[in-house]
Amino acid sequence: METLITHSNVIGYLDHWAKATPDRPAIIFPRRLRPDGSIEDETLTFAELEGRVNRLAAALTARGLASGDRVVVMIPMSLELYTLLLALLKRAVIIVFIDPWVGLAQIKRCIALTEPKAFAGIPMIQLMARLTGILAPIPLRLTARGPAILGEIQLERLLDEDHPPAPTLDVAPDTTALITFTTGSTGTPKGANRTHGFLVAQHKALCREMGLRPGDVDLTTLPIFVLNNLAAGVTSVLPMRASPSDVDPKVILRQIRDHRITTAVGSPAYWKPIADHCVDHGLKLPTLRTLFTGGGPVPPGLLEILRPLMPNGQAFIGYGSTEAEPVALISAQEVCEETGELTRQGRGNCVGRPAHGIRLEVIRIVNGPVEAPPEGLATLAMPRGEVGELIVTGDHVGKDYYRNPEAVRENKIRDRDGTLWHRLGDVGYLDSDGRIWLLGRVNDLITQGHRTIYPLPVEAVAQQLDFVKKAAVLDLEGKVVVALEPRKWSSRRKREEWRAAAHSKLELSGMPADRICFVRKMPVDPRHNVKIDYPKLRRHLSRIS
Repeated sequence: METLITHSNVIGYLDHWAKATPDRPAIIFPRRLRPDGSIEDETLTFAELEGRVNRLAAALTARGLASGDRVVVMIPMSLELYTLLLALLKRAVIIVFIDPWVGLAQIKRCIALTEPKAFAGIPMIQLMARLTGILAPIPLRLTARGPAILGEIQLERLLDEDHPPAPTLDVAPDTTALITFTTGSTGTPKGANRTHGFLVAQHKALCREMGLRPGDVDLTTLPIFVLNNLAAGVTSVLPMRASPSDVDPKVILRQIRDHRITTAVGSPAYWKPIADHCVDHGLKLPTLRTLFTGGGPVPPGLLEILRPLMPNGQAFIGYGSTEAEPVALISAQEVCEETGELTRQGRGNCVGRPAHGIRLEVIRIVNGPVEAPPEGLATLAMPRGEVGELIVTGDHVGKDYYRNPEAVRENKIRDRDGTLWHRLGDVGYLDSDGRIWLLGRVNDLITQGHRTIYPLPVEAVAQQLDFVKKAAVLDLEGKVVVALEPRKWSSRRKREEWRAAAHSKLELSGMPADRICFVRKMPVDPRHNVKIDYPKLRRHLSRIS
């Protein structure tokens, strides 16, 4: 891939495209849905975006923001969000990105960890934070996409100010650019330290694996992927609704048709209602060349639905984490023709082969931090076909966490030759073809005597029952409990019939359960709406048992 960056700061990619293709749309943002069903869009070209970024960077510099300062950002996907992010990168200000759905307690911990100089959020978040007093230590407060109140500055008004130009600052590759949080609902938040060098390496890896081309038009529900698109000269169409729990298939399909979307990214929970709508109404997705889904287990059945909907393209499962993205990739064709049936039989979830630039090993499962033996980490490696914890290394694998040495100790391994490995926290194995099969998270494994029960295979078998929408297996007071969310809630008598059918199915598959229970709604992660929230489910089942 041609190196487009002209200096150390990742903002150089935007500078390149603003000069090479100034009139190409950079971001298309849906402002509102008209009564007739059409969408009113606002479009910024690469040149227009660069102009906005430069004006905002100058205005923020005039208010005292400088290299190394931290700014907490809690703004939904929008033109305002990306103008701000790029302006901060330009001035080497560290972005502390917090998901809008995070609770106030987590926001408070993130603020305490990063000691920000500014906070940027929408009015509702500003109000909630102000009422609780958690913004008291922050001197500069920016409000986007709504009116500012006393003590706040409206972000959009800064674009109209006239200040001396603020040049792009050069930075070292290990300079922190962005902090994104993975966990931390209790205790110290775990903020992945995305340096400028890491972002460049990740950009190259994503473009290579996803096949992005300048001039593509991408629809993505993931905020950070838009930054990658901007670096690749790709037009980003922001979805009318980005949350998987709030997707409107008709609106998204209109965006795909109106803008002739060529690539798209979203979780399985996002694409499932869209795919079902297409099937119900005889619709296709002819403009899509590639569709990527992931963020959690992807049922083979979803890919079997999507595949015929894309007559001119291909769907893929992408596997990775905040600290390492992408790790692996597998096509819908390979899932439908080879691995999907094995998943249904309880072999695990296949996510394909390691991506270019990724070295992956399967090592012995160890509780707690791992130190490389004197002979090297290779002595912990498991042979192909045997189960262990997955670890990865590569240029686009994060090296540490922001101000959190304990998280580094728990999640990183320094080999004797100096190589730094990241523990993905997933359990799995490599098959004879070098493909990765996932069995569950290390923390979710169930041990009964000499027997280890892996959640994903059991859940995949249970989900073959026609009345099951979601399934989860967990340890509850020493018992193996399988929780099922039915496709439609029914009478107690019907649930007893389902319970008997589930027991029979699992026993025939060699996966007997001590108890099978039903829940109306399975708790899942708020980011992708696909990963089971096992701690929350355990608390719920403990209350009703």
